Amino acid sequence: MSRILYGLIILMLITNSVNLAATEIEDISPNGYMAGNDIESLNVKSLMQKVGFYGGLGYGLSGETNRMARNDFLMNVGLRYSFAKYGVIGAEYMFRKATSSYGSSNIIGFYELPFNPVILQVGLGYISDTYFRYTNAYFGSYWREQQASGFGFRAGVGYEIHLLKKLSVRPMAVLNLGLEEYSTNYGLILNISRHK
Repeated sequence: MSRILYGLIILMLITNSVNLAATEIEDISPNGYMAGNDIESLNVKSLMQKVGFYGGLGYGLSGETNRMARNDFLMNVGLRYSFAKYGVIGAEYMFRKATSSYGSSNIIGFYELPFNPVILQVGLGYISDTYFRYTNAYFGSYWREQQASGFGFRAGVGYEIHLLKKLSVRPMAVLNLGLEEYSTNYGLILNISRHK
């Protein structure tokens, strides 16, 4: 979990540095014409204005239904690119430490429909979760911990609340539906999003 926190901090520093560099570059050359470097700088600035990042904490639920299934806190980090009236695309990593050995890890690419402030999210990617099976052995019976992973789909719904010009809160409920048996998991999460 500490690696994820470090990654989020590094991502914030990189994004802020690029934004600062882009705003300090003049869009128009002194003679009034767009030079090659000016156009490239303008493109970088325009691109960065559409990129946002977010992170959040929440509560994760396993798709497993037996009594050994464990739900726990989760966290996520992600990037979003806005196409204005055409919606948003992005990528997200969501992690839940379910047990001492395994957890739930989801790497999702997603698309958000342009219904702001309502968030309707669909996506696909890698989905995994922990499950338990009752195992009979020669020395006795016990619950065996295992992990299922594979391709899957994402469906999410939420609401965006703007706090400041560049900051918003996004409470969401997400379903990560794994095609591999026992990999499905859920999440209720509160994201803090920074955007232009």
